[in-house]
Amino acid sequence: MFYGDSFVTIDTKGRTAIPAKFREELGDKFFLMRGFDLCVSVYPAERFEKLAQSFKEMQTSDEAYRILSRRILGSVQEVECDAQGRLSISQPLREFAGFKKEIHVLGTGDHIELWDKDEYDRYYNRYCTGESFAEASKSLDF
Repeated sequence: MFYGDSFVTIDTKGRTAIPAKFREELGDKFFLMRGFDLCVSVYPAERFEKLAQSFKEMQTSDEAYRILSRRILGSVQEVECDAQGRLSISQPLREFAGFKKEIHVLGTGDHIELWDKDEYDRYYNRYCTGESFAEASKSLDF
């Protein structure tokens, strides 16, 4: 399970490091894609295969399939870390997430999310505090 957070930087070529605490669980090969919000989601291969299976079970004539496959599958990038623990993020994914210099790396259970630091701060202040957080937390049992 992925949890916790870290901050990394991204260079002008789109290279960034995945913190060591996440790399081991990700494995050698993993997948990047557009997240449900303005972030890049990072899935280990095993979890990505479950996601891919969900798409295989959908009807391609269904509008939901077309919307989801274009948004999610159309953005998938298979990656491996280099010897320095870095990966290269494609230009379309960098533009989608609005990456500038600092990236907030979050463990979110079954995957990791990469956020532009400023964008995540805006998101957090809007949705992860106050009434939005109180309402969402009702679904937890602890």
